[in-house]
Amino acid sequence: MGRFDDPAAPPSAPTEGGAGAGVPCPPSGMAMMMERAPRIGDVPLLALAVIARSIPHPYGLKTRDYRALLVEALEAEGWTCRTHVRVDSRGTNDGYAGILDLVAHPPTPPGATQLARPVLVEIDKASIQAKTLAKLSRWPHAHAGKVVILTRATHHPAVAGVDSIIPLA
Repeated sequence: MGRFDDPAAPPSAPTEGGAGAGVPCPPSGMAMMMERAPRIGDVPLLALAVIARSIPHPYGLKTRDYRALLVEALEAEGWTCRTHVRVDSRGTNDGYAGILDLVAHPPTPPGATQLARPVLVEIDKASIQAKTLAKLSRWPHAHAGKVVILTRATHHPAVAGVDSIIPLA
């Protein structure tokens, strides 16, 4: 009898190996990815990249719509998100403040003694704009991870001041 048709098998204890094997599956999903993710300090950038790439992003999708889908997906995985976060400058020397697309706080692992550090996310189209770099550099706390998601690029060279570049095309 397989795990799906065994009324005694609890739904939270999946097994592998076919009918009657009873071998528990190893932990999987976001919890495992968060534990094994490469980190800048304690920021799980790989987890963010996997979530960002899992969202459908057709060519005509507007940045604000992609951002809304990203926030929804992150919050479903336990992240805390704030959009349209103000920084003191956008780097244009015109006196206007900058607005970061997203500040996301990863879920704090069980047993952790301090909160996970935030990830600053900017969403651009095909290349990283100078204003993006300026806004990321104006965040007042240096310990945050800095990520740029490129919705129409397949590759982008590394850029100083950016911890992770996620091309989606």
